[in-house]
Amino acid sequence: MDENLTFDVKREKDHLDIVMSSTMDYIDQADSQVKTFLKDNDLERYSFAVRVVMREGLTNSVRHAHGHDWKKLILFQLALNSGKLIMTIEDQGQGFNWRAAVAKATRETPEGLLRDHGRGFLIMDDYFDTWMYNEKGNILTLEKNISS
Repeated sequence: MDENLTFDVKREKDHLDIVMSSTMDYIDQADSQVKTFLKDNDLERYSFAVRVVMREGLTNSVRHAHGHDWKKLILFQLALNSGKLIMTIEDQGQGFNWRAAVAKATRETPEGLLRDHGRGFLIMDDYFDTWMYNEKGNILTLEKNISS
C-alpha cells in the first residue's frame, strides 16, 4: 500500500457518508464513525445491529468484491429518513448473482449455517427489516424501522 489511501467522511445531522479505500483497517474507522453518528442521534439502542451488518457488508466488499485491492473504493452511507435508518454499501466489484446466493443460504439445515459464504444474508435478515442488492450485485441497500 502507499500513501494514496482514501478515508473521507462527510457528516450531517441525519446523514453519514464515507468514501474509503478497500482495507480491513478502514472498516474499524467506519465503525467508529457509525457508533458516533448513532450516539449523536440518540440511536445507541440500534448500535449493535447496525454495526454488525455494516461490518459484514464492508468485509464482503473488501474480501470478495475487491479481493483486498486497496485501490478500489467503497461508498458507505447511513441516513435517517422518515423513521428509518437506511444503509447503503457500494463497491467497485463486478457484482454477483445475489439471488442465487440467497437461495443457497438457509437456516433450515446445519450445512446452510456452516457455509463459508452466505451467512451475511441471515445476519441482515435478523437485524434489518428489508434489504436488497441492485441487479448487478454491487450495491446493497438496507432499511431498519426506528419509528417505534
